Amino acid sequence: MFHHGLRRVAPDALNAPPAPYVILGCGYAVLALGLLIFGALRQRDLARAVQRGEASPLPLPMVAGFTIGGVALSVMTVVLVLFQT
Repeated sequence: MFHHGLRRVAPDALNAPPAPYVILGCGYAVLALGLLIFGALRQRDLARAVQRGEASPLPLPMVAGFTIGGVALSVMTVVLVLFQT
């Protein structure tokens, strides 16, 4: 299948072991899943707040967590690619 060949592109192109890329891929998947779940819950909470005529501020700890997670994955990706080349 197509995705089985695609997962080897970076390791093959960089002549590197695939394990770090698998771990990073899992990290991106967990981050994406968290964002999707949080987005769905946020939409529900916001709709309820609008019906009640209330404000519904975004929880700063959640935003900070996703921001830190995204930055960490991005930095790890850059470091991995730079050190693998």
